[in-house]
Amino acid sequence: ISPKIGISYHCTPEFETYASISRGYQSGGFNVSNDTEAGAKFNPSHSWHYEAGAKTKWLEERFLVNAAIFYTDTHNYQVYQLNSTDPSQAFLVNADRVSSYGAELDMMARPCENLDLSAAFGVTQTEFDRFTDKTGTKFDGNDVNFVPEFTASLAVQYRFPKNIYARVEYQAVGNYFLDEANTAEQSAYGLLNARVGYEHEHFEIYVFGKNLLDKHYVNNALDLRNAFQTDLLIRQPGDPMTVGVAFSASF
Repeated sequence: ISPKIGISYHCTPEFETYASISRGYQSGGFNVSNDTEAGAKFNPSHSWHYEAGAKTKWLEERFLVNAAIFYTDTHNYQVYQLNSTDPSQAFLVNADRVSSYGAELDMMARPCENLDLSAAFGVTQTEFDRFTDKTGTKFDGNDVNFVPEFTASLAVQYRFPKNIYARVEYQAVGNYFLDEANTAEQSAYGLLNARVGYEHEHFEIYVFGKNLLDKHYVNNALDLRNAFQTDLLIRQPGDPMTVGVAFSASF
C-alpha cells in the first residue's frame, strides 16, 4: 500500500500553493551471487516523501514560475556493491536509513510568439544516516554516491513556419561522489544538446546532438580497492558527443 495525500489552495487564479505526503516502495529480492538465504536476501525499500511548493502564472501566462522544497526519509535504501573478496560478483545491500532534502525552481517564458525560454535549478543533500556494509565499514554521515549537489538547465526553443522547430539546451550537473566512502569525486560539468526537427499531427522527425562539446565525465564507477588492496577505482565514462536522426509516430 502506497498512500498519497495532498492539498492545494488557489490564492488567486494565477497563484497556487500545495503540500503533499506520499509513500514510495522498491521491491526486495535475492542476489544470485550468494546461495544462502541470509547472504543473498536484500529487503524492500520504503520511503516517505514530503513536498510543498507554489505554482504561479504571470503576464497572461507568458511567464511561469514554480518552486518547491522537499524532504525524503528512506529506510532500507538499496546500495549496489562489489564483493570485497571476489570482485567478479556484485550484490545489493540495504542501508538502514537515508535522508534527502532540497529545493527546486523552474521558469518558462514566452516573450514573443513561437519563442520559448526555460530554466530550472535544483539543489539536493542526500546522506547515509545509518549504513554499515557487509565488511563492517560504517558510512554514517557520508553523502550518497552519484547524487549531484545541484542540477541546472537553460533552454531556448523556436518554432518556425511549416512545423519546423529548433532547440538548444545546456545542462549543468554538480559535484557527486563515486563511492560510499566519499574518497573519489566527479567535479561539476555541463552538457550542450541541440535538436532540429519537423512535427506533424501524428509523427515527428528530428536531427539531434548530445554533449556537443564532447565533455569528459564519469557517470559510474566500480570500487575494487578492498578486493585487491590497492587504489583501483574503475571509472566508467559518460556518453561522448553523439549525433543522430530519430523518428517517432503516434496513432
